[in-house]
Amino acid sequence: MAPSRGLKRDASKKVGLKERANQLLTGRQKLPIWTHQDEIRAKLQQNDLLLLVSETGSGKSTQIPQFLVNEKWCRVKTLPDGKKVGGCIAITQPRRVAAVSLARRVAEEMGSPLGSASPASEVGYSVRFDNSTSPSTRIKFLTEGMLLQEMLRDPWLKEYSAVVVDEVHERGVNVDLVLAFLRQLLVSSRSGEVTERKGAGIKVVVMSATADMERIKDFFDPKPQTELAARSSKITSTDEPASEERPQGDSDKTVAKSKSTGLSIQVKSLFIKGRRYPVKIHYSPQPVADIIDASLERITDIHRREPLPGDILVFMTGQETVDSLFALVQQYGASIQKDRELASSLPRLLILPLYAALPSHLQQRIFEPTPKFTRKVIIATNIAETSITVPGVRHVIDCGKSKRRLFRPSLNLDSLLTAPISRSSANQRSGRAGRDAPGNAYRLYTEAEFYRLAEDTEPEILRCDLSQLVITLKSHNVEDLKRFPLLTRPPKRALERAIMKGDEDDEESQDSRVRLRRQFYRREGDHLTILATVQAYVDENVDRKRWCEERAINHRAMQAVMDAISIHPSSVLFGRKVEAIMSSEFVFTTKPYARCVSAVQLGWVAEAASAVG
Repeated sequence: MAPSRGLKRDASKKVGLKERANQLLTGRQKLPIWTHQDEIRAKLQQNDLLLLVSETGSGKSTQIPQFLVNEKWCRVKTLPDGKKVGGCIAITQPRRVAAVSLARRVAEEMGSPLGSASPASEVGYSVRFDNSTSPSTRIKFLTEGMLLQEMLRDPWLKEYSAVVVDEVHERGVNVDLVLAFLRQLLVSSRSGEVTERKGAGIKVVVMSATADMERIKDFFDPKPQTELAARSSKITSTDEPASEERPQGDSDKTVAKSKSTGLSIQVKSLFIKGRRYPVKIHYSPQPVADIIDASLERITDIHRREPLPGDILVFMTGQETVDSLFALVQQYGASIQKDRELASSLPRLLILPLYAALPSHLQQRIFEPTPKFTRKVIIATNIAETSITVPGVRHVIDCGKSKRRLFRPSLNLDSLLTAPISRSSANQRSGRAGRDAPGNAYRLYTEAEFYRLAEDTEPEILRCDLSQLVITLKSHNVEDLKRFPLLTRPPKRALERAIMKGDEDDEESQDSRVRLRRQFYRREGDHLTILATVQAYVDENVDRKRWCEERAINHRAMQAVMDAISIHPSSVLFGRKVEAIMSSEFVFTTKPYARCVSAVQLGWVAEAASAVG
């Protein structure tokens, strides 16, 4: 009897999922991309690569995998040796919240359980520390970093028939690496060489709302000098590198042909307009001194004047400003409920934070329906700028800034700085208000400031520490790092420095440095080990720079230890006077800050210093 009841429950659940999918079908059919599905299928049937530029609201992220999953070329293929290839579509996203939320939505639209919830699930996701897939998964949303990890285990991506690279305009380092390795894979597959896919091709779709696809088209059009540089021990190009051939009369196609085989990588482009309602832009009449106070003022003004429905999405710079504004809006919401007259005339406020470090189940709360007589206020970082659609948002408040990592080679310091966004990002943010209905975007900067912004966001590869990029390329057995083809070439000096840093870390020199550093190790833990290291640095009076080099200790960092440092505003000790502090993290924003701080007594420090001396 028990198994029978279980089967009935499963059948009932399946019927419920299918009913929900049927309800969503009407909305899907209204998406701008819906009428282009036959064209998209036809282009990929005949070509290896589709470059799709589609404006915000077109439905590309959710619909493209559903258009392709039942195509003949997307079926599992059995190789002569009996191994299976393909049958699944990978869709990369720059952020975890986007991968999870899109997977949930596509599962709903297909009437399928999500991920590991059922062995019959056709849709799943894979993000760091959370792999929710099943053996029957045919559409997998994953972050770019997770796809790079899969490429380490299987450079030929034998699990997939297609890879969709979404939100290319974000231009993080990982997406540049994904594009580079996919380019290699396409060249190798089409060159006729024997690969582990054994002739089973792979399709690639590159999608963006704003990116310059001409640059990407040129990147996937192999040139002889770059193909020679692309060789590695895992994936190699043909003996005779491809030459360029541009056919007359077809502006939509770029063909890169291999001299040795006559096979070619064929690239198709497609532009699809989005569905965007008009958004009225409101600029600040004068520069804003405090974005938190200005945001709070704008939220209260909207809440008093604007009717429901009309949720608010606020873009702040980082987790600290999100938390600060969150607390202030909570106080404002509580004050409304204490006043009977206001409580009866103004909606309740549901305030939700959104940033990368927030646990996934809390991130997903922003997608839940807003209760009756309630206005949702989402306070987010740039994580909400692209990829995700929050239903019900009619008002966007944009502070005009975001946190960006910036590596300073001269200091060997990776800084997290607050910097102005680009005009492209500003337009993406304002577009969030026009997804469901006409909306308003309130920019906390002047119109003149907007036109002084850079047109596009600078690729991360131009401003980050390249050490991780070098490690990734080496782990993929790339031999010539300097000539490896990337969509944007990294700064020559920064790349050479990262390569030299990697070369210096050979086994012998590493052992020597470890031996020299071991004398500072303390069984009590890391903080006393750091204290011992600093004490030894202070005692060194001959050549401190050489002393650091011999021990692989960052000289600039040791110099910074000697400088003044402030307690970070997020700490409970901020604004308090204490004798001394112990911190777990050092960050540099507008100035050096200690974060995660505890107060200690100077006597303890002196005692510890004498003990380690």
